[in-house]
Amino acid sequence: MANIITPVVPQELITFLHSYPQFLIVGHKEPDGDCIGSSIAMSLFLQRLGKETKLLSAGPFQRPEIKMYESLFSAQVPESLIKHPENIGVIIVDCSGIERTGDIAEQLAHFPSICIDHHATNTTNEAGSLVYADAPSTTFIIQTIIEKMS
Repeated sequence: MANIITPVVPQELITFLHSYPQFLIVGHKEPDGDCIGSSIAMSLFLQRLGKETKLLSAGPFQRPEIKMYESLFSAQVPESLIKHPENIGVIIVDCSGIERTGDIAEQLAHFPSICIDHHATNTTNEAGSLVYADAPSTTFIIQTIIEKMS
């Protein structure tokens, strides 16, 4: 098996994760296992750091292997959070762009955001984003971030 080189975690990403008390974590519409797994892993890690998190997904949760996780996700940003975007960071996972989040994209536009992804088609240019096309999955990248920050 070939050795996989882990990505370099930018300092801007670490700073972003320390900068907000609360995070919205969102992946692509029509989620798959990597989208759901990377969302949940990032959420649990941030909670371990004392952060509040909210998982978002436009759905639908059609794949049988992820159906059981649907109840953990909300289809919209709660109205109470939209009123205070300065206290909330958005982490977009497993997405080649915010437009891939579906109907949630418009609600997320007012929040500062970063993207963590492994798709070569990703055109994200936010400071602190981590796009690493050589990674086998976004969950692998999240694991690298957790290991770097632990």
